[in-house]
Amino acid sequence: MIKASDSRLAIVALVATLLAGLMTTTGCGRTELDAAIQLPTGHPISTAPTFNESVNSDLDIVFMIDNSGSMQQEQDNIARNFPVFISALQSLPEGLPNIHLGVLSSDLGAGPFSGANVEGCTRLGGDGGLFQATPRGLGGGCLSYPKPESYLTVNGNKQNFAGDISAAMSCIAALGTRGCGFEHQIGAVWKALGGDVGGVPAANAGFLRDDALLAIVLITDEDDCSAPADTDLYDPSQTLITDPLGPIDSYRCNEFGHLCDGVPPPRTTAAMNLQNCQSNENGKLMRIADSSPFSKR
Repeated sequence: MIKASDSRLAIVALVATLLAGLMTTTGCGRTELDAAIQLPTGHPISTAPTFNESVNSDLDIVFMIDNSGSMQQEQDNIARNFPVFISALQSLPEGLPNIHLGVLSSDLGAGPFSGANVEGCTRLGGDGGLFQATPRGLGGGCLSYPKPESYLTVNGNKQNFAGDISAAMSCIAALGTRGCGFEHQIGAVWKALGGDVGGVPAANAGFLRDDALLAIVLITDEDDCSAPADTDLYDPSQTLITDPLGPIDSYRCNEFGHLCDGVPPPRTTAAMNLQNCQSNENGKLMRIADSSPFSKR
């Protein structure tokens, strides 16, 4: 179940969809050759030139899973549907690709206000964009994970976990619902793939491969709220609709993350038909142009 609830997330979801289509049509890196050229009779080249086809079956997949308080149903749903996802990959012309699969949460904390009475944002920096490989499904007894990587790897008959990949994915994807209520869906992926100062986190090293296709899947039900570490956006002392930031809830992410007909969405309980909405690239949230993980590939 993939939700892109606003224009900021739709940008990433669209690219992920295009990548999925590319995988389907090209066999995950498979190169189609033109038909052989028919040489005329008596041509000095007696044998038509031959070409060796190089098949690239490397696929790096990032699952960003929202772990805020409203996500239990969505997490249960994605766990049930992982086998369908894997089945689709297995049906590619070259079979199951050589996979690196990382799972990360949307929790990057609430900037300087982490732990200061902000829903679920108890830790400065949250999960830090690190891949989550702790067995959580079925009480934590669902994954034998003998290798040091913080992500799953499958290369033919070699893998760094025991059992079926669908079961392993479901096991580590059960992140729970105690994460920060100000979700950093885009920011978490950006940080995980090395967009932040210092590059790729040490725990995520080795995940990205230069010759691999990159697919990013966002599982969420809220607006993106990725903001710089020193932001005041999550200030819990502002609670009134008349305060500069408004009430301490997720609407701030919408109000300060979008422009509709050139202005921020208004604070109102009345139904409105907002038009021409797009990311506010000069607001309080991270600029899409700066935070896109695809610029790293």
